[in-house]
Amino acid sequence: FENTLWMNIASALEQNGGLTGSMFYMSTLAMLFLHVPQLRGALMVFTKVGRMSLTCYLLHSIIGTMLFLKYGAGLADHLQPAGTFMIGLGVYVFLLLFSTLWLKRFKYGPMEFIWRQLTYGKVDDQPKTNTFHAAK
Repeated sequence: FENTLWMNIASALEQNGGLTGSMFYMSTLAMLFLHVPQLRGALMVFTKVGRMSLTCYLLHSIIGTMLFLKYGAGLADHLQPAGTFMIGLGVYVFLLLFSTLWLKRFKYGPMEFIWRQLTYGKVDDQPKTNTFHAAK
């Protein structure tokens, strides 16, 4: 690219590509959930990871750096993109299973529990009660 206008356009597209792609995937899943009732049960599996989003974010960061960077296994230099994708998919499946099993026993993820402790000073384990009473 000799032309700086085209370089600027390419740079802007590259910088916004990840955001645009993630917006596309999120909106596609939301539309499927809303308009295809048969898929709602299958899509509900993602709610567990969402309820433990801080824990899962930290875990996938730790797992990813330990697998791919030099101070860990250093796989980044040895894998093709398809291999990287498969490992990422495997890590996500692990996080899905971990979240599901954890939330069967506990109300919050471990990091969410700590976050609530630091934010509120305590964690209310009681379910919220609905204070709205409909007129009969």
